[in-house]
Amino acid sequence: MQSLKRSGMLFIILLAVMAFPTVCMARSGGIQPSALLSASAPAVSDIKWVGKSASLPEAGKVNMVIFWNGVYSSSINALVSAEKIYQKYGPQGLVVLGINDMGEDISVLLRVVSQKKISFSLGTGNGAVKAAELYGIRGVPAVILIDRGGSVVYVADGLNYSVEAELSSIIEGML
Repeated sequence: MQSLKRSGMLFIILLAVMAFPTVCMARSGGIQPSALLSASAPAVSDIKWVGKSASLPEAGKVNMVIFWNGVYSSSINALVSAEKIYQKYGPQGLVVLGINDMGEDISVLLRVVSQKKISFSLGTGNGAVKAAELYGIRGVPAVILIDRGGSVVYVADGLNYSVEAELSSIIEGML
């Protein structure tokens, strides 16, 4: 009897391990953000914005899109790093958009804007969740850079000092 219970548990664990990649693929439509490199950035509507209303992507402009959520401190830190980039390059035309991949309540976005002094637009709601799916986001933070022609030119998991420096270099060349 004990052996039968143990076999049943092993079967359930094995089934869960085998199903996990399928569940992850279903969330992202089976793509990864890097698969979008050189492709047209998916356009997404129905995003609820805090700050200035925006489009994803903003046509004819260089866009830096940060996918984030309020659950992970690394996401909030990425928004702070993105704010530095926005302060430096926003006056030259860079559009920075923070997309909440979980579509969290607007109160989460308002709290982040207030506490972290974020001045670029943050988006949430069903449209933001759809954007995360279309862009193949599997973890946050994630950064997507879109050129003036609407093509994805850069993808990074996370936003730290080395990514910040690399992004700055690329953005300078695009503006």
